Amino acid sequence: NIVGPNCMGIYSARGRISAWGKLPTEVGPISMISQSGALGGEFSRLAADLRLFMNKVISYGNGYVLDCTDYLEHFATDPETRYIGMYLEGVRDGGKLLQMVQEIGPEKPIVILKGGLQVDLRVVKPESYGAALQYLTGSKEHNVVLRGIAAKKGLKVNEYGVFRGSRKIAGRTEAEV
Repeated sequence: NIVGPNCMGIYSARGRISAWGKLPTEVGPISMISQSGALGGEFSRLAADLRLFMNKVISYGNGYVLDCTDYLEHFATDPETRYIGMYLEGVRDGGKLLQMVQEIGPEKPIVILKGGLQVDLRVVKPESYGAALQYLTGSKEHNVVLRGIAAKKGLKVNEYGVFRGSRKIAGRTEAEV
């Protein structure tokens, strides 16, 4: 089979294979499927700056022979892949992709970004999950009201938790917040 055309090919940290030039050689748990070659390489560099290392990246461009579901099937059974990221500009069989995500997702979390959409993806530690969920999924008005209530009590609220001065007092669950 053939990868592409109009792509950058593959990157393997363990195999030290890269079409993107010098990329990190530290092996991580994240693998990525990308229709954009430039994005796959740049994401690998930016993730490494955060000490999040990639395992493999496949840039498949126009997907003439193999599509995103073929690569997803591979990563689903790859023991070195614990998390899967996808950047898609178009999907050949959306129903098949949805079914695969539903089957694989509980074992290996999958983040899919669609070309043309702007997203803010935050990775937080488990002790801040409730605060992040509360802070980043509510409306702006809700957050303004919540911060106002906290300020009257001498507290500060953000996506990392509830603080009294510099001491974190809550944030693991939404109920705590």
